Amino acid sequence: MSGAIEDIAKKWMSEPAYTKVFKHTADVIEDYICYFLTAVGAIALSVRFLTSLGTGDLSCIVTGVKSTNDTDKDLGPYPSGATLSMVNYANFNQECVDSAMTPFMQYLPFILLLEAVSIILIEKMLMKFPRVAGKIERFYGSIVEEALFGKDPDVAEDVMDDKANAEAISRRRRRNEICMSLKRSSVIHNTYIIKNIAEILLLCFFIPFNIIFAVDAEQNLDPSTCIINILEFPNLGIHEEGQIYFYCQGKKVHFFLRLLYIQTGTLVLVLFCSLGSLIWCFFFRSVSKLLDKIETYKIDWDVEIEKNDGQDFLFLFDLLAHTSGIESTLRVLTHADETFKKICLPKLKNDAEHIRVEEEKIKVVWKPASLENWLEENSHKGIVVDSYDVTIFPAESVNNSVTRLKEEIDKDGNYVAWFFDLQGGKTEYVVTIACVIGKSRMKGERIVTTLLPYGPEKPRAGVVKTFTTDEVEIAWEPPKGGFTKYVLCVDPNVVSTLSPRIAGMGRSLYMNGNIGSVTSFGKISKDYHERELSNLLTDHKISGLSPGEIYGIELKTKTGGRFTRQPIYETVMTKPQQVESFTVGDIATTTATVKWVAPEGHKRLRAFNLSISSIDNKIKRELAVKHNSEKTVNSFQFDNILQGTEYSVTINSVCVFETLKTTSDEKLLTFCTLPEAPSNLVLESRFPNSLTVKWDSPSVTQATHRYKLSIEALAIAYSTDYTIPGDKHTFIFSKLPEIVGTGETYTVKVEYVVTPAGSDQEVTSTALIGTFTTKPLAPTNFKLGMEPNEITWMKSPSPNVSAYKIRCKGVEEGAKAEEFFIPSPEDPETTSCKWELEDIYSDVLYKINIYAVVNDSNKEQIESKELHEKVILQSGRLTVYTEETDRQSEMSGGHFSRQVSTAQ
Repeated sequence: MSGAIEDIAKKWMSEPAYTKVFKHTADVIEDYICYFLTAVGAIALSVRFLTSLGTGDLSCIVTGVKSTNDTDKDLGPYPSGATLSMVNYANFNQECVDSAMTPFMQYLPFILLLEAVSIILIEKMLMKFPRVAGKIERFYGSIVEEALFGKDPDVAEDVMDDKANAEAISRRRRRNEICMSLKRSSVIHNTYIIKNIAEILLLCFFIPFNIIFAVDAEQNLDPSTCIINILEFPNLGIHEEGQIYFYCQGKKVHFFLRLLYIQTGTLVLVLFCSLGSLIWCFFFRSVSKLLDKIETYKIDWDVEIEKNDGQDFLFLFDLLAHTSGIESTLRVLTHADETFKKICLPKLKNDAEHIRVEEEKIKVVWKPASLENWLEENSHKGIVVDSYDVTIFPAESVNNSVTRLKEEIDKDGNYVAWFFDLQGGKTEYVVTIACVIGKSRMKGERIVTTLLPYGPEKPRAGVVKTFTTDEVEIAWEPPKGGFTKYVLCVDPNVVSTLSPRIAGMGRSLYMNGNIGSVTSFGKISKDYHERELSNLLTDHKISGLSPGEIYGIELKTKTGGRFTRQPIYETVMTKPQQVESFTVGDIATTTATVKWVAPEGHKRLRAFNLSISSIDNKIKRELAVKHNSEKTVNSFQFDNILQGTEYSVTINSVCVFETLKTTSDEKLLTFCTLPEAPSNLVLESRFPNSLTVKWDSPSVTQATHRYKLSIEALAIAYSTDYTIPGDKHTFIFSKLPEIVGTGETYTVKVEYVVTPAGSDQEVTSTALIGTFTTKPLAPTNFKLGMEPNEITWMKSPSPNVSAYKIRCKGVEEGAKAEEFFIPSPEDPETTSCKWELEDIYSDVLYKINIYAVVNDSNKEQIESKELHEKVILQSGRLTVYTEETDRQSEMSGGHFSRQVSTAQ
């Protein structure tokens, strides 16, 4: 029975592994005392069961029998063996038990065990609530067990790089979650206090209770008398009333009283343990006191002690410090608490002041940790910063770890460590500096850095390979050693072609940009720009530049956040833009004028290169024209050039900056000077439907030449072109329009067209222009009018006839011709004209000529072919002379015949 009770008690008292760490010494002593209390209760219960099993709780003997009616009367004899039965009955009789033992003594084994179980229950139950035990177990399993017992890989932070380690990241996040939960909680701390207070209160009840009833139970050490009615034994054969007297005493009463006193003394020890736990909790927690001192004395202005809303975090570390030592606890604390980690970290920044890197070595400079500065004037539990452990990962040589003792600090208060013979390249080195307290290495300050890469190599021909107006192509040789990328710097604010010493170039910060083989910078005429390039490239095109501008191009390698100390630099000027609106005008036989508009926004534009050459290379000239920024349109006149010759003219914009000079792409135009024009255009003959003109050839002719002639009459919307060989100088414009084209003024142009030697382009001279009018059509249908001496005729079909000229002359010798002009009828419907002859003589033959007259542009009268007739006045009547009239006159032998003969 006692074994089973002890097993149950052991299960109750068994504890998880974390209680070995988070257990105060007083609590450990209390646990063992509770083991002892359980043993005492088990022993008491076992003895009680063993001594009373089958024989009762008492030891009784029969001392006498008394009759109720007669005290002197003997009630015997008893049946055989009846005495033993009566004694056994008395041993179990409750009245006898009550007379021999107090109720406290009767249940003393159970009371002892109950007290032990109550203490154990309070001790264990409160700390095993899921909310309490779960927090402690997670804290122990994720932080303490791994860090304290060598299971945490993060302790070896100086020989590993966990930036891409999923397990390390998971552990860190889980650790942060647990620590933050404890910093906001006080349930463990409060439960611990409540547990001890509850134990103290319970013990303050148990101890007086045991003492009081123990004193009362001292009477049970002496035997007592027990009286039982004899009728309770029916099998004795006695039928009279009477009493049987027993002398009874409780079994092992003295033993149980001794156990009670031992139990009470043990409870007093438990009381002292609980009081000791409370005193430690309130006044002697080492980690909390250390942080309180640090906060009070202000280690450094840059370290702020974090205020926690809860007590559990520091309380558990106080328990850990009590069991594992302050140095080990501080090591674990630096991995769990950000505030204490800052206190123990050496003062180090990843800048040029603290980290000096070269191509093959690293120098690390740091200042003492805040804790070391505080310990110089204060103390706590004898802790001291003994040294600093500096390691580099990956370890490429045996000198991968350096220890700097406290005495090795320099006069400026700095510690220094060097690492040599490193491979560099793309390797990221993790330098860890941790202070060592005792033999415990705190969490260190980690600096991840790369070495400086070697710079790219500059080709013999220079960095710039080709350049255009908005693009520059550069080429280079890759550097030795590894690196992650190139950084291309383009600076438009260049003041000299020498290597710059300005703040822009060589800076360690840069803007993140595109990565590729071609990068567009946009318009970068104002600001300095940087772009990243792939480390596989050996050439690159920079586009989006401004034409005719100076740019400083610097190419450097980059590894991590480090740039090379050996960049390559070159100044380049982009090509200017071509001129705009490049034209030629005012072309003459020996002169021509070219005009152009200068490109806009070219600060470095200084001049324009002009070149003119004839197609036969007889003339070839080159010259420069200075740029005048005040003029919008520039011009230049070429003089003394050959006529009728094809020329090519090219122009380039020229930009100059110190020793740099760039020219734009050529802009080309061709033109031909005019040949000498023909001269002296005259009219040889004219007819109603044709004109014959003549001119003089130019003094200088070409091998391939011709004349281009054109005739035009705007009034009748008529124009025609002709081409004749160059050796001709007369031309007949025939087949001019009928009717409407007669008596019309025509503009005649004669142009000399030549093909210069070596050219396939024709060039035309200035036109030789003349204005000529064709003859009008003659009037028709001459008749005699109705009136005396009146003649009529049908008017000319030519629409431009302005008048008619009538010429009348007698046939007599010495007769003078008379001319008359009559206007053409204004009414276009009138088809005939009439005129009355005046001052004519009878029997005199007259010749009448009628002409249609038009006026040309020079007001010169142009007459048509005449309409002629002969008339004679006979017998007062005007008649038309014919051959028949002549024969009749001869037959009559008249005077008219003789006149006619004489006239003939």
